[in-house]
Amino acid sequence: MEIIENRLKRNISIINKKKLEFMDIQTGKLNGKQLNLFEIYDLTYQITMELITWITNRDDLMWEHFSLYQVEKRKDRKNMSKILGIRHAFNLFKHDMAIISLEEKRYSPFIKTEDVDCVLVQNVWLDIKDIPFDPIYKMAREAYVKNLQGKTLYETFHSIVDLLNRQYGKVITKN
Repeated sequence: MEIIENRLKRNISIINKKKLEFMDIQTGKLNGKQLNLFEIYDLTYQITMELITWITNRDDLMWEHFSLYQVEKRKDRKNMSKILGIRHAFNLFKHDMAIISLEEKRYSPFIKTEDVDCVLVQNVWLDIKDIPFDPIYKMAREAYVKNLQGKTLYETFHSIVDLLNRQYGKVITKN
């Protein structure tokens, strides 16, 4: 079990680092370098896919090796539905790769003066109503629509990484 716990510890550490990297990219900087708009878009796409992959991997690892996680996941359906939504995004990405490349943007006023009008650009999860799906994934699709669609990537990752950190704390202290 120690090997699995170490793997889980590395996994959650990577997810937290990827979340910080995502936040840095959204501010237009990475490793002290100012990013141009195209770099921000490309890196946002890349880091989003990395986060989705690591979150899905973490969910699989926890489900497979920690019965307490299975109990928690069944009990806390509202929060765990977010993970199911991420899993659907992961599967959509694997099959048609359009989930992020066609995302919408939300523009919020950030700074406005007489001379300067800056907006904050946030990526929003794609509306998937026109993407065909196999009916066996109906629950996952509903979880995506409810928990991700129309929300910003930032608010989704912030919420899910917080949830993962809490779940990690529960299973490690109980083992």
